Amino acid sequence: MSSKQRLEVLQQAPPNSWVVLSEDESQLLGTAATYAEAVDLANSEGVEDPVLIKTPDEWLTPVF
Repeated sequence: MSSKQRLEVLQQAPPNSWVVLSEDESQLLGTAATYAEAVDLANSEGVEDPVLIKTPDEWLTPVF
């Protein structure tokens, strides 16, 4: 998964949720509302060491 694809996945995920990726970050396994659900999702997909990313409550526009 490219950096651009990863950013798109994160921006499209529900606010305040967990994005679950495979160990090598090549596959999106899904999203979950809680950490425990995210771990369960990864385990159900056979992934023992997932990459879990917490999305913010809201995306803020950067100010430079």
